[in-house]
Amino acid sequence: MRALVPSPSRPRAALLASLVAIALLATTGCGRGDRDRPTGDRATPGTPSDGGSTRGDARDVPPDTSRVGSAFLALYRDGPLSELRIVRATDGRLVVAGAADFPAGTKVTVALLSRTAQGTFEPVASTRAIVDLGHFMSAPLGPATGPPPPGLQVFKVTAAFGPDDQDPAVLRAADDGRRYRGSGVHQQTGGRIVFDTTLEVPL
Repeated sequence: MRALVPSPSRPRAALLASLVAIALLATTGCGRGDRDRPTGDRATPGTPSDGGSTRGDARDVPPDTSRVGSAFLALYRDGPLSELRIVRATDGRLVVAGAADFPAGTKVTVALLSRTAQGTFEPVASTRAIVDLGHFMSAPLGPATGPPPPGLQVFKVTAAFGPDDQDPAVLRAADDGRRYRGSGVHQQTGGRIVFDTTLEVPL
């Protein structure tokens, strides 16, 4: 798994600790093979994406969610994303790891959102991760003022398949996104295909 860290000033120790945490959690099962076997106490279901029109008139299906140790786990039964795991790094920021049916090299944007007084969401922090062997992981996310306090966290995961979004090899492998169907897959005006999902996480 690889991630593009947005700033060289971010502590390497926090990211390395997160890598170890994700590796330990992965021993419980990672990817599509364990989507039907969520473990731990049930938690609040994540919020499905609300952007654009889902291809093929399919409805966005919310994930199955649970706690696995200190991690929040979301298992997706439909669409190209199969799993998201969210943990806190040692400095209190939040790390998102995922498993998805995207080609190697796909750029995935992971954003931490906050709700405005008007009830809309705006990004607090974001990072770009790169898919490798069907997996990706974000750099630690948090506002500039420090780690987010415990409570309900909101994340958005996006992978767009327009000409300026991905490298040509990725677009060829993904057929410009046309190979994907199901939850989170939307076709925008002009034909650009975007996958996005929003998840609320009590962490």
